[in-house]
Amino acid sequence: MFSVLLGSSINAQWQPIGPGGGIIKCFSLSGTSLYAGTFGGGVFLTTNNGTSWAPVNSGLTNLDVQAIAATTSGTTVFAGTYNGGVFLSTNSGSSWNAVNTGLTTTAQLQISSLAMIGTTIFAGTNDGVFVSSNNGGQWTAVSTGLTGLDVLSLAVSGPTIFAGTGSAGVFFSTNNGGLWTQINNGLSCSGCKYVKALAISGSTIFAGTDGGGVYKSSDNGGTWAVSTPTIHTTSIAIYGSTVYAGFWGGGIAVSANNGGLWNPINNGINSYVLSIIKSGSTLFAGTDGNGLYKSTDNGANWTADAGITNTNAQSLSLATSGTNVFAGIFGGGVFLSTSNGAGPWTPVNNGLSSPSIQVLATSGTTVFAGTYSSGVFRSTNNGGLWEAVNTGLGTNLNITSFAVNGTDIYTGTFSGGVFKSSNNGSDWTAVNTGLTNTTVLSLAASGTKVYAGTYYGGVFFSNDNGSTWTQVNNGLANLNVNALTLSGERVFAGTYGGAFSSADNGSNWDTLNNGLTDHDVMSLLVSDSNIFAGTDGGGVFFSNDTGNTWTQSNTGLTNLSVYSTLISGPSIFIGTKGGGVWKRPLSDFGIIIGTNEINNTAAQVKIYPNPFRTSATLEIQGNFGNEKMDLMVYNVVGQEVKRIKNITGHAITIDRINLPEGIYFYNLTKDSKLIATGKFIAE
Repeated sequence: MFSVLLGSSINAQWQPIGPGGGIIKCFSLSGTSLYAGTFGGGVFLTTNNGTSWAPVNSGLTNLDVQAIAATTSGTTVFAGTYNGGVFLSTNSGSSWNAVNTGLTTTAQLQISSLAMIGTTIFAGTNDGVFVSSNNGGQWTAVSTGLTGLDVLSLAVSGPTIFAGTGSAGVFFSTNNGGLWTQINNGLSCSGCKYVKALAISGSTIFAGTDGGGVYKSSDNGGTWAVSTPTIHTTSIAIYGSTVYAGFWGGGIAVSANNGGLWNPINNGINSYVLSIIKSGSTLFAGTDGNGLYKSTDNGANWTADAGITNTNAQSLSLATSGTNVFAGIFGGGVFLSTSNGAGPWTPVNNGLSSPSIQVLATSGTTVFAGTYSSGVFRSTNNGGLWEAVNTGLGTNLNITSFAVNGTDIYTGTFSGGVFKSSNNGSDWTAVNTGLTNTTVLSLAASGTKVYAGTYYGGVFFSNDNGSTWTQVNNGLANLNVNALTLSGERVFAGTYGGAFSSADNGSNWDTLNNGLTDHDVMSLLVSDSNIFAGTDGGGVFFSNDTGNTWTQSNTGLTNLSVYSTLISGPSIFIGTKGGGVWKRPLSDFGIIIGTNEINNTAAQVKIYPNPFRTSATLEIQGNFGNEKMDLMVYNVVGQEVKRIKNITGHAITIDRINLPEGIYFYNLTKDSKLIATGKFIAE
């Protein structure tokens, strides 16, 4: 698939290309500065009311932001993260420093909420409330009387602070958290003690509960009464007598009379709303997976704002069909770019009942999407319409991986093992004999050989299309296998202990970690001697010597958690956790993709007809007709799908056997040296 240009240097940059979206957890407004906290993408800032957004994450080493508190005037901003504690910026987000002295346990570093009274900052954690009076320099636990320590929400009214917990309802304190008093009179439903959101206007308090809807108190929490129907409420915002509430699966509702009567305002918006804020005349809503929405008519109509690229790439998957690039977003569904990522991304989710995409694959012109809990979906028209194809999967609907091998499709599931389909996904059959670990994270297949990477069970190998499996872990130092890929007879594995390869079907593994300074390998892309490794925290590593040595290649890349890799046309694409999709020319790595008609210094090659239906002829011009050559054919993700060895003569026939519709690339070699490369289309 690749050829190498000797002497090339890696001197260009990664470019972010979207799609916009992701999980927007929180907002905070200070003057004209509006901050958005995202899960996986850190903090974004706009100073022009959402016309443009910019990530402001320098020094923010944890990008899972769950709470933001900005001073009403000045440049001080606090960010509360999941597992990373609290970060402080004194320059409007330009740079951040962790301020966690006193937050010592994992639970205390899980910040769900922040609130301020003057110069005093409060942090709601999974281990109670903590307070700091010196900009986070020192934190002190203030949880006396707080019988529920999972503090999800905080709100301030004058000198009084209210806390909503995940198990014990609402509490209040009038002495900076020194003593808390429970105030749950009227919060009687089963989900009412889970208080995700609090908002205050004068003596009126609104509480968003899990399954109980919005509750209202007009006496500072002394008594509570139901204000909305029973639905999981995730966010509340108050502006005068107008109250907005965001719901999990129910969109947004508004009350113009202080919670007396509610009306849905969902025209154009995703239904999973996590955060709401108003800046000037513009209303902003953050969703779970579908990014940011805004309204300039008080919520009557919403439009998606693609300015925040925070797609939750922990499970971002990429697949290609021709010049179509598909991006699967966990929580956001599937997006399509029809110009190799150069054009805008379009959501293509019609019929896709689950937006939690974990993996994508293509087989010819068919696209498959694997979801977190709803199984496999199939589209035969580039995502225009999806249908569930789960016959035979039973309850094993947590799809983790795919492998396409000719007309066979394999899917890996979480705890259900491997399933195989020979009719384009219409029916699935379990193929688990000998597979003693059935939590399958990765798959690779070629010919009759299938490999399955498991969750701390290592690699399993089948030489009979999955009918029987054997565990093959000799030399594999880490058994959590996140990624598998094939190149000829060699298999490569990405684990939490680095990269490994085997030339004997997994019987023995060699470690490939020289220069690979981040060993959490989440994705691998291999062809010939060129390998790309995506890591969790270390970005992209590149090797041009089959993994013997690695070079970190992150110029321009601001998000270093890389969970997927893909070659499409002359570019490499990577999917990141919280940073969307990034693109870079392969030529930056000294790699070129061949064209239809090649003129190398070594050989001139033509292939015809191209495209072809049954077979094509590859004609070699030059002084190679009587010398033995090898032809390798690769699909668009770099897997070798055909090899013809010891060729002599000036013409080679390439047949369609085991080649689904699609684009393929070939390398022609003599004495293991590349003499020509190109591409063809099977239709």
